[in-house]
Amino acid sequence: MLRIIGYLVANVAVLMLLNFFPNVDIRVIPAMVFVVFLTLLNWTIVPIIKLLALPINFLTFGLINGIINLIVLLIMMNVIKGIDINAGLIQQTGFAILITIGFSLAQGIVNRITDDE
Repeated sequence: MLRIIGYLVANVAVLMLLNFFPNVDIRVIPAMVFVVFLTLLNWTIVPIIKLLALPINFLTFGLINGIINLIVLLIMMNVIKGIDINAGLIQQTGFAILITIGFSLAQGIVNRITDDE
């Protein structure tokens, strides 16, 4: 249960990070749906994908984890229509890379806090 709360906190940090970009428009209800679905994906689907990508993970020294998070984030931003990025695909990918870095940092902090207990 504590891990799910950690994912929720990390995903809310992603939404807060999205607010710093000038070309991003976020509405409240779709943002909550975004957080819930991203939490469910990170809790269920992403570990399975990371397990399947384990051989590639060894070859890239763990860089594939960031790419998996990036792909999941881009899919979620395109599926949930309440988060609009008014930019081209390259700039949208740049936003997603920065958000993925922020998400990884937030998730690392939350994991460190929840592992101590």
